[in-house]
Amino acid sequence: MLLFVDPAGGTSYDTVVCLTTVGKSASVSVVDASSACGPDKSPGTIELNYTFEGQHLQDPVSGKISGTSLRQLLMAKTTVGWKIAPETPVLGDEIESGTGYLSDLSSTYAFDSVGTFTGTIQPFGTPTITIQA
Repeated sequence: MLLFVDPAGGTSYDTVVCLTTVGKSASVSVVDASSACGPDKSPGTIELNYTFEGQHLQDPVSGKISGTSLRQLLMAKTTVGWKIAPETPVLGDEIESGTGYLSDLSSTYAFDSVGTFTGTIQPFGTPTITIQA
């Protein structure tokens, strides 16, 4: 899976992160709507977040490490456009996209193992879900 990020908040994705895992969490809050005429509970707002893990990759041309760009976006509290999709989507693959912000990012580096990072995206509103035709 790939995470595409547009630091300008749109859909011109110029940062691509190769992910080793992606987690999606969705929940709907419960609103107490008890009255004499209706149900006691109603659905409230939806809470979404996307957790991911990837490996740090060094660009052979610029020498830049992939996690650095994400960390700069997190520190600047930047609204980003994002899309999570397979590298080459096939029939039936799910592609999710939207705008939001990075709310968590951590890194691990070691001399004897691959450097990795984990993060969380908090979307604004409801993301678009597309099924590859």
